[in-house]
Order: sequence, then C-alpha cells, then structure tokens
Amino acid sequence: KIITSLYLKHIKVQLDAIDSWQELSPQIYSINPKTDIPLLEPIFPAINFIESNNTTTSLYGWHKDCPSVLDIIKSLKSETQPYLLINSDISIEAGKGSLWDLIAARSTEGLVLGHRIDIDDLGKREVYSDGFDWFMIGPHFDHLFSGRRHFAIGYPWWDYWLPLTYIRKQIMPT
Repeated sequence: KIITSLYLKHIKVQLDAIDSWQELSPQIYSINPKTDIPLLEPIFPAINFIESNNTTTSLYGWHKDCPSVLDIIKSLKSETQPYLLINSDISIEAGKGSLWDLIAARSTEGLVLGHRIDIDDLGKREVYSDGFDWFMIGPHFDHLFSGRRHFAIGYPWWDYWLPLTYIRKQIMPT
C-alpha cells in the first residue's frame, strides 16, 4: 500500500506523482481531515480516502489542518506487508533494477527512508536534506506511535523521531 496526504494546492504535481505510483501499487490511500475529503474526491477519483480524526487544528488550534501520523498508523494496524508513507508531491521512478525494487526488498523487517530529489526546469537535481520525504515501514511497528497524537503530516519532528526510535528500540533500519 502507498499512503499519503493529498492537499488542495499544486494539484498537477500531485496527479503526476500518483500516476508514477499506480504502476507500483493499485492500493493508494490518502488520509485527510473530514472537511477536505469531499473537495479532494472529485479531483483524485482513484484514491481511497481515510478520515483523520486527530488533526493539528483539533489538537492545537493551528491554522494548517494536517492529519495525525498516529491516525495513519492506526489505519494500517492489521497490515502484514510493508507500506510506503510518502509526501503527495513525490514521483517514483520504477522499473527493473530501480531504487523502488531495492527499497521494497529491504523493508520487510524494518524501516527504509529517504529524501526527495528536487529537479528544476533546467533538469538540475538537488537532494532535499532538511527532512525525510518517504518511509517504507515494515508491518507490526504501530506500537512505536502509541500516544504520539501530536505528530502530523506537513509538520516537522516526527520524520526524525521515527528513525531515532527504531535505533533506540534496537529495531535497526535497513
């Protein structure tokens, strides 16, 4: 499964990203606040939406309403296969021998994570290293997020907390 959180800006970039994912998985999910889902469904008809009950607005009154990472993890609790948690504007290059194949092969027991590569209009590539943009998470690690309602998609902290917690709990990342 591929899990993201779509938003109502930069629609073309997100549609392009989703097109690149559909070759990899027919199961693409977006977790969003209840109020956003009716606005997003007509734009992204191939996506399965999951309602986030804990958002940054409901938890903290923040102006940007982002879903809780804990809600994502809870929705995947019964998963037996690794799943990809990815920013909605990231395209994936697939194909035999691709990075995707390597990621999928190494994620069954732990965590694989990475940065995106920004490509400008002239084709210049630059690694974005101020945070992580995708995680391939092995199954049965939802207990790490117990009580972590404050982690939200679109806000920092949790993307550093997750690999550090894997290391601290001796669940070594691959």
